[in-house]
Amino acid sequence: MPIDDNIKRLLVEAELKNLSAGSVFSIQDISVALSKKQLLSFLSAYLDQGEVSQVIPNIYYKVKFSNLFNPPRALPPDLSKVLAAITRLTGETFQYDGGYCANRLGLSTQVPLYHVLHTNGRSRRFKLAGVDVVLNHTDDQRLLQYPLQKVGMAISALYYLGPNVVDDKIIKAIKDQLSPEEYAKLLSADLPKWIKRLTSDYENWTATCIRL
Repeated sequence: MPIDDNIKRLLVEAELKNLSAGSVFSIQDISVALSKKQLLSFLSAYLDQGEVSQVIPNIYYKVKFSNLFNPPRALPPDLSKVLAAITRLTGETFQYDGGYCANRLGLSTQVPLYHVLHTNGRSRRFKLAGVDVVLNHTDDQRLLQYPLQKVGMAISALYYLGPNVVDDKIIKAIKDQLSPEEYAKLLSADLPKWIKRLTSDYENWTATCIRL
């Protein structure tokens, strides 16, 4: 038996109440069967009051406020939570751009001015807290391994730096940033031949040094 729209609205409001502030969600995260248009309609009052904001079409943010300000100030949504919500909705995979990864892993001092990510979805961009988020489509599934994880960031950084820059020092720096389990995942990942060769050469060199 179909559920009346008023009951659906009450159920959605109950689920929204139980969401913690700072949560990012979509229709995929609501247990009630409804259309995207219905969800937007049910959330309209919360959107008008500033309790919920729409990050991009069909992705919503239950606003978290900081009490360090008077009056309390709305905090921006966390990018990783936004990407996770998009993944749950569309099935897309995301990976941080190599420039960002190289900086985070201490391999580069260049600080990106905006967020760039690889995706197996369509290319597009949106703003988050006034900063551009650029999603670039890639067909290279190897670049999307271990998405948004440290191992994946290492792969993306290696792609970005390229065979003319990556050397034993870079491999060592990456190894030092990863746990033994993460480094083992990196070595066993599906990687371009030049990365496989450089990591193999490094491991052979360190093994030789240990024996000596």
